[in-house]
Amino acid sequence: ANYASAIGTEEQLEPYIADTAAILTFKESVVQTGTDGAAKDLTAEPFTVLITGENEGLADSIIVVSVNPLSMKVTMTSIARDSFVPITCYNYASSKINSAHAVSEGCLVDTVEYMTGIDIDYTVEFNFASVIQVVDAVGGVDVYNPIEFMGQCWDVETDSLVVLPIPAGDVHLNGQQALGFVRERYAFEEGDFARQLHQQAVIEQIVKRVMDTRDPNTYLKILDAAGANIRTNLSTDQMVQFVSYAMKKAKRYYEPGNPVGVMNIINSRINGWAAQKWDDSLGMYLYVYFPFDGASVDTYNYVQNNIDLYATASVPTDVSWSAASAEYVPPAISADWYDGEVGATVIGGPPVEEVTEPEETSVPESQPAVEETPVPEPVPEEPVVTEEPVVTEEPAPADPGTEG
Repeated sequence: ANYASAIGTEEQLEPYIADTAAILTFKESVVQTGTDGAAKDLTAEPFTVLITGENEGLADSIIVVSVNPLSMKVTMTSIARDSFVPITCYNYASSKINSAHAVSEGCLVDTVEYMTGIDIDYTVEFNFASVIQVVDAVGGVDVYNPIEFMGQCWDVETDSLVVLPIPAGDVHLNGQQALGFVRERYAFEEGDFARQLHQQAVIEQIVKRVMDTRDPNTYLKILDAAGANIRTNLSTDQMVQFVSYAMKKAKRYYEPGNPVGVMNIINSRINGWAAQKWDDSLGMYLYVYFPFDGASVDTYNYVQNNIDLYATASVPTDVSWSAASAEYVPPAISADWYDGEVGATVIGGPPVEEVTEPEETSVPESQPAVEETPVPEPVPEEPVVTEEPVVTEEPAPADPGTEG
């Protein structure tokens, strides 16, 4: 009844009412998490969503989304999965934020809320299979890939890794390729920052594809295609009502050829600094990322301004723009760098033994060095020739017998 009342006044959408009469059957194909979401009317009240990509129990991607249905302004803020922050269910001991999901989704939600100060209303969790199925359900996505690389993709049927080439340039990707695109970081100079940007780009493309159809059934087909591979605490009624509401606004207020233009999507991330931290249990250094406190504060303020119905819009004093100039580019939500917040880049580790080298004997500067007298090379002596003595022979004595 709620769904019919939401779209019944739209002549273009009336034919779909009969096709979606059994909308409640879709609740069985999408796993509803045990944690209740907020009781909000998504067509009238701003809300927040934590989108996560799950891989072997860890949170491979973490994106905080805020939506204001009145202004249709949407913010997407990525949190690095290696962010080293207090984990609420570890008694606030610090660890990588992606490990919080290994305990429970609730632990991750609480940790994100503690880190950012932003209240999370709803959660949506994807795995590898659901990313592929959703992208294929909307007919693929169009993205810009700056460099060709071999992507770590997935085969849903065999539930195994498959490596596929991801071409460079403005390309159209199917589900498998899109998964490889959003997972890759080593091929790009920006590393994890590039991956965060690509994840948000694919989400935007999915939204655009859904809006382009102008058919609420498209969203239902996505839910049906992904099935249990999507976990959320948003009800099906809430989601369909919001999609229908957005399509109605796009029809009334924006150019027909670009229905997604009804949404003003702002992309950002929480910046920080990288370090190598020693792990005693593994006996090795691990890569960690320390978010800037200033980035978390700036993100909180920006999101709160978006979801506060009574917030006053303000333009930064350093922005100068006129209609005659180039396209306006809004300022970043948070800075790339915050002076005074950077700590050590190598933390912990086994003690390094000092090697003592023998001291060199030096001549005091007050005394002149004594020059050594060179020793002349010995001159070989000439051999001495010894003359043998001359022997004079005496006459033999006469024989006494012969004398007379």
